[in-house]
Amino acid sequence: MMEAEAALVWRWEVGEHRRYAIESEVVAPNPLWFYASRNAQARVIAWQVRVLVDCVADAASSKRSLSIRCNVDDLGVMAAAMPGDQATARRAGLLTEILPEVDQRVTGATIELSLRRDGRLEAFGLVGLPNRERREGLMAENVRIVLSRAFAAFELPLPRSGAAEGGVWAHSRNVLFQAPTLIGTVGSAAFVNRATFGAEGLATIESAGRGVSQIGEGGITLSMEHHGTAVFDVAGGGLVERTWDVTGTPTASSAGNEGTRAPDYHQYGHLVRLAPGESFDVGETVEVDLPDAPTSLTVDPGPALEGAIPVRRKSW
Repeated sequence: MMEAEAALVWRWEVGEHRRYAIESEVVAPNPLWFYASRNAQARVIAWQVRVLVDCVADAASSKRSLSIRCNVDDLGVMAAAMPGDQATARRAGLLTEILPEVDQRVTGATIELSLRRDGRLEAFGLVGLPNRERREGLMAENVRIVLSRAFAAFELPLPRSGAAEGGVWAHSRNVLFQAPTLIGTVGSAAFVNRATFGAEGLATIESAGRGVSQIGEGGITLSMEHHGTAVFDVAGGGLVERTWDVTGTPTASSAGNEGTRAPDYHQYGHLVRLAPGESFDVGETVEVDLPDAPTSLTVDPGPALEGAIPVRRKSW
């Protein structure tokens, strides 16, 4: 059993600020609509979000959970629309109008997280975007869904008592297996985690998981797999860094597999906690072509990380 001082528990004093840089890349099985506030809308099948946030625990925090508010200091988005909505020789792509507005509206907005001290993410919200009209509400909700794939990095279930025999524990739920959709997902999963305690009060946590996720009722059913590595500050009580990858392969009987093959789902990401005054380049917000490869942020699920790795902004 771990020593008491090595307990894996989130600790975050009220009023304490922590800055994070998060990258998230998604290639979705179903298109997600991106909206401008007026006229333009496009079906997006892949995107990469890079976000810089300043997070603080507020007075609503309790012994059981943390109430966290994150200000979006900067944002960069690359997105690829489906054929028909992409740029052609005769016209600009629909996303050339949409993405700058998304960037402008989200920068300065607030992310609200409810995070249990055992690492389970209970709630995720985006506030500060206009939603008085139906179209604005759709725009805000779809942006929230896109950002939720980045902030899923905070969901790293820890041992319920802060300790586990042999440094190994399991859990059966993780928001990383949720797909980006307005109609919701259902399914089941099993995850196994292993912690290795090293120097400077850091623990390296390796995670692997498998499960099934269905998009909506009667939608695509995906066989899901996850690999990831996190660096956890045991004394400070919080994530220092995390990399993760999630892949979803349509099952043989899945919707969309009749006579053809339904598309795979890919989600990759990287979170790192920044030192005071440390900068992070979120890059430009721009429409891009569909990637030739599934992703540019593939995570090696091999040996555990040796300390922190630098944030590397990548592009298709």
